Amino acid sequence: MVVSVSDIAVKPNLAASANPNDPIFDTSPRNVTAIAGETINLPCAVHNKEIYNLIWMNPRVTLISKDESRVIDDSRISVERPKTKDWNLMIREVRYNDSGEYMCQINTQPIKIKRIYLYVKVPPEFIEDGSDTHFSVEEGSTITLVCNATGVPMPVVTWYKQSKLLTDYSDNENEKESTLIGEMMILRNVSRYCDGKYECNAENGVPPIATRQFKVTVLYVAKRVVSNFNDSDLHKANTMYNGFTIDFKIKIANANIQNGRTYLARLSN
Repeated sequence: MVVSVSDIAVKPNLAASANPNDPIFDTSPRNVTAIAGETINLPCAVHNKEIYNLIWMNPRVTLISKDESRVIDDSRISVERPKTKDWNLMIREVRYNDSGEYMCQINTQPIKIKRIYLYVKVPPEFIEDGSDTHFSVEEGSTITLVCNATGVPMPVVTWYKQSKLLTDYSDNENEKESTLIGEMMILRNVSRYCDGKYECNAENGVPPIATRQFKVTVLYVAKRVVSNFNDSDLHKANTMYNGFTIDFKIKIANANIQNGRTYLARLSN
């Protein structure tokens, strides 16, 4: 149901003089801050209301209520009256799109209005965009880690590796250490030392902090395998591959093994 304000409130008559017995608003706060999901009260206390009508209107200039009766089709909203003079607007499970200027209005001539601004903060969260969180790449590759965050106010995203805060020197003329900030981190020409767990945190002063984790595995092959062999045609050696020790045997056939010589074996897949 859509109700026109003109059906309830008398339009202002700028020529009319104020009546000393007219209703008077109190001086309660005119700015209210809330966190999304909370229950909040927008205060509106009136003295000498008497026979006048009181209405609430939302930021989209939609009629919410007339006196104690809710008009808008939103069960989260009600008019609460803990005291006779109170005509507070209660909003349960407040949302970000509830933000804006509300009007508590009395149909005097001219109309009296108390304006209250509602500011709703939203905790940070990451936008699920389907980007990878597990990477398995070869040395020399480029990896892009993405943490697109949303929230009110806009969150700041910081990066960690193995729980240690990462720093950035790239844009610092004095080469002083600064925190690595941004929704995207690019790892270029990765080496085995880039292997490990990465984490991004989004923070905007509204708890809780949002966290996303990444696992990076860098694949590399053994560059060199060297072993001093005995005068035998069956020899043992070992190497490291992706952090694991690999034991293997080498059999040299029809070869003249010489003591004190160093032989090179290559491991490949």
